[in-house]
Amino acid sequence: MRNTGVAVSVAAAVTGIAGVAGANPAAASVHTLKLNYQCEFPLLGPQQVQVTMSSDIPETVPPKTPIPKIVVDTVSTVGEKSAQGLREVGAKTLEGTASAEAVVQAPQGDLPVKVPVTLESTTLPASGGFDIKATGSAPPIQFSKEGTAKIVVNNLLLTLTPKLADGTLTGLDTFESECTQEPGQDNVLATIGVKTEGGGGDEDTVAPSIPQNVTATATTSSAALSWEASTDNVGVTGYEVYDGSGKKVADTTTTSAVVSGLQADTQYTFTVKAKDAAGNLSDASTAVAVKTPSSPGGDTPVNYSFALAGSTFVKAPNGTAPLVGAIDASLDLKTKSYTADLALNPTSGNFSILGFLPVTAGIEIVPQGKVTGTLNGPLKADVNVITKLPSFSLFGVIPLGGGDKCQTKDPSAIHLESDGTFNPLKGGKISGTYKLSEIQDCNLLTPILSAFTAGDGNTLDLNLTPQAKA
Repeated sequence: MRNTGVAVSVAAAVTGIAGVAGANPAAASVHTLKLNYQCEFPLLGPQQVQVTMSSDIPETVPPKTPIPKIVVDTVSTVGEKSAQGLREVGAKTLEGTASAEAVVQAPQGDLPVKVPVTLESTTLPASGGFDIKATGSAPPIQFSKEGTAKIVVNNLLLTLTPKLADGTLTGLDTFESECTQEPGQDNVLATIGVKTEGGGGDEDTVAPSIPQNVTATATTSSAALSWEASTDNVGVTGYEVYDGSGKKVADTTTTSAVVSGLQADTQYTFTVKAKDAAGNLSDASTAVAVKTPSSPGGDTPVNYSFALAGSTFVKAPNGTAPLVGAIDASLDLKTKSYTADLALNPTSGNFSILGFLPVTAGIEIVPQGKVTGTLNGPLKADVNVITKLPSFSLFGVIPLGGGDKCQTKDPSAIHLESDGTFNPLKGGKISGTYKLSEIQDCNLLTPILSAFTAGDGNTLDLNLTPQAKA
């Protein structure tokens, strides 16, 4: 059933990517690409989705010519079997969004592109299949250098919402599905020649805007800097960091950098400049000053606060629950270890028992003590939690158990790590796995519910966003 929504969303999202290059329809030709994805769905687990996309894309485009944003409209047909699957859960309408990831491999460098697409709310017929429309747009872009460009289609993120006749959610609720391409496929939608027809063309002499809001924090031997992205008439390709003497001390393609090799108990100033592919350099940012702590450095910790947002996937019942919360951390600069207070809001998730019966479970993840860990390049965190399950309901309405005392028998040890260096000024993603013990005190159906919740292979993915400390 869920393949229906995916096929619709994907067709719209990927066609939007093609619009990036659609500057001159008269000079365009039809490009077609077929890809297979594995998409994770509530209850059903991973399902193969085949996507066929076709779009008019020019064989050649001139450099330094802005290509305007292009609106994309698509119509996809939902088959009778998929439509019947939606009707079985009481769905009367289907709506949602999709985000397609792509990379335009341009002569001036790779340009990541995300194409958001909105599905129109569509009424399901009483029988048979139906058509659903989707609308989205690709961002404007231009190529600054001659050469060859490729449009490469990557993974997809779907957000789908089937609704009842009164406009309320079905037992499936709104859910996200991450779709990963199956390996070994040619995922190049089009290859474009970027060249000047008839010669000519002005050189790019416009410098990027000045980087704004540069911030810094320091350890005894390094400083972590962060700033807001600059803009440019063609595209920003990177940033250069300078110390107070005017010496370049870092070169990066992101909006953050770490300057190492500093002396303890010393005041430093830094500025940042943005650059583009033509070598134009912006004026320097406002200088930011930071002082490295003295070598002993262990008496005064640095405090950080983060908002948390993400999800947990529970393997045994094959379901996902969203997570929102906050964490306040105190970092010892000498040892690079920290302790933190974690708070997660109550949530709920859609799962299945016996492989097909949809169950909605209320979830409360309660830390058993402080989070401990280290920030020495990657961020590492360890915490023990008890998972409380105050409610279980079949089809979202029929109570099955739960209660104030319903919870896992033993704490779960969760270990989380970032993927690479973690900059506390920028935040980032941490992820890990954990095991759920059997549950207890959940009324008469406790043994059955426990059999379909306990086990390992569960995952936790969180995005940490820095917050101002009150």
